[in-house]
Amino acid sequence: MLLPGDKIYPLENTMNKQKSQTLSFLLVTVIISIAGWIDLFNMMVERNFIQASLKWQALLAADSLLIVLLVTLTLFYCLPATHKKVNNGLEKLQSIQLPPIIQGGILILLSGVYTLLVYSFFGKFFEGLFLRIYILWFIAIIGALAIGQKHKINFLVRMAFVFSLCSLFFVLYSFRKSISDWPFTMAWSEASRYYYASLFNSTQLYGQRLAWPFLHPSRYLLQSIPFFVGDYSIIVHRIWQIILWISMPLITIGIYLRRIVPLKGLKAWIFVVWSFLFLYQGPVYFHLLVCVWIVFLGYDKDKPWKTTLFVVLASIWAGISRVNWFPVPAMIAITLYLLDTPFPGKQKFLAYFTWPSVYALVGLVSALGAQIGYAVLSGEEKIESFGSSFSSDLLWYRLFPNATSKMGIILPILFLTLPILVFLAIKFSRSKFHIWQRLPILGINFVLFAGGLVVSTKIGGGGNLHNLDAWLVMLWLIAGKLISLPDDQLNPSDVKKKLPNWIWISLILLPAMYHMDINRSYQNISGGKVDVLVGSEELQSILSIAETAHNAGKEVLFVSQRQLLMFEDINVPLVPEYELLTLMEMAISNNEPYLKVFRQDLQNHRFGIIVIEKQVPKITSQVEDYFSEENNAWVKNITIPLLEYYTETRAYPISGVTILEPKH
Repeated sequence: MLLPGDKIYPLENTMNKQKSQTLSFLLVTVIISIAGWIDLFNMMVERNFIQASLKWQALLAADSLLIVLLVTLTLFYCLPATHKKVNNGLEKLQSIQLPPIIQGGILILLSGVYTLLVYSFFGKFFEGLFLRIYILWFIAIIGALAIGQKHKINFLVRMAFVFSLCSLFFVLYSFRKSISDWPFTMAWSEASRYYYASLFNSTQLYGQRLAWPFLHPSRYLLQSIPFFVGDYSIIVHRIWQIILWISMPLITIGIYLRRIVPLKGLKAWIFVVWSFLFLYQGPVYFHLLVCVWIVFLGYDKDKPWKTTLFVVLASIWAGISRVNWFPVPAMIAITLYLLDTPFPGKQKFLAYFTWPSVYALVGLVSALGAQIGYAVLSGEEKIESFGSSFSSDLLWYRLFPNATSKMGIILPILFLTLPILVFLAIKFSRSKFHIWQRLPILGINFVLFAGGLVVSTKIGGGGNLHNLDAWLVMLWLIAGKLISLPDDQLNPSDVKKKLPNWIWISLILLPAMYHMDINRSYQNISGGKVDVLVGSEELQSILSIAETAHNAGKEVLFVSQRQLLMFEDINVPLVPEYELLTLMEMAISNNEPYLKVFRQDLQNHRFGIIVIEKQVPKITSQVEDYFSEENNAWVKNITIPLLEYYTETRAYPISGVTILEPKH
């Protein structure tokens, strides 16, 4: 409490504040350490390591000693007689400057430690939540010390960056589960991805010109590249898909930093790591990011004709990607224009918005023209298939907590974007941007956000946030521009104001925490083991049955597992109709003409055998099943007709494959 006549000395207040913050940090570290020690001790008791393992006993003893040292350090920091010495020691520790190459090596090593511990054989011993937090906390401290104070970035912000590096390593390492020569599909739609990609080279692969895919053509065009290069096994295609998932965000971020936002040094590295994790929250699918970096490559605020050309190119790619991405390339160019071009006044209102109008017009026309052109060239006889998404049901309840997504769509997207929205609100409030620069940007974001919510309610969606991908990209783009906003575009009174550290910390931490999910069990992370021998026996049995049926003059339909026709030694021709994803799309969009032909073929016993996943004719409710409407549409339109005219003759538990043959 201040008395009249008391004076406030800024330096003294600053020192007191710093002392309080340091003490709080030390206390938090002690609490986290004790909680981690308790988790470690409980694990050792459960596994009888307290009496039986000298190694674990030594680890517990070392951990106990560390806690004693931390408590002692905290007490000495509080005591007036020893405070100065401890404080000087902490400052010297922070002032250590390591060569950049050593800094980088330490950060790379640290970022992998947590992931390797959790993923490796030892993962089962580090399942305690507080034990994991304890490990991450000290990894972040060591990393922040390794970075040093040279970059003039707050210590806690540096810790947040190290944590995000650990999260990035966790994401990258998680891809390893997909690097496998397992012949069967590793996810419900995985085999369909490779099959659709193969259609672009169908003449060479199948000896006939097949229609190109009508769903997400640009994705499969990228995934088709290995089919044109050589005859590779399935593991090569899995690795290529991983390369696309990793490289496309990095290419986009790299071009953005090189051509749009001039960040350098540690700030640039923080932005790269944060950007990858932020975009992966959706995730933003790799083929859609091509639209983004094409615009970045050609954007030039002083050469609008050049920008227009690249908007056209990006929009053509959007036209063969997704309908809701048709306007996105133009929106990106318009947003960059508005952020870079000051509003000249009401007298030049129309002139100011001339080029944004051009971008919007040519972008939409190019995207629509590309889709029509692709549809004509694709060879697809049923052109209406390209509009199947417009006849699908909208399930509005999926915006809110439900069985498909425990939190729904609205709550998680608002929670995950709250820090960036706060950041943008503060930065815009301090900027000189005119109302006619701000309003269009706000309108673009509203359209993308609302559009993403609507698409998320489409049957087949709502399981994650990927339908809000365009909005995530736009938020990321604007944030990057405002991070590097020059002083001459800020209000004079706000030039020297800095954002609170908690905003930077939350901005960096939230995407990292979303991906890390430190409470996941080791079994959930590492996945179950597959019986390779039994799987091989099942494979040979399926191939043998298919070849026998073909040699007997029967048609063999692979509804699922079509990768076996591409990557295994089997003499069975492809039946292009009724592929798994196509059937699902037609089922959920209630495409009656298509389904009528399907039922007719089943009734006529066109196929000698059908290879498909096990069919369960069970109708489920919204509260009891994940994707219940999709299941019910499949059961009604696919399973019931199948089991009416065909019967199960073989079932394979490891691969999940079922062989169906006509009923007699």
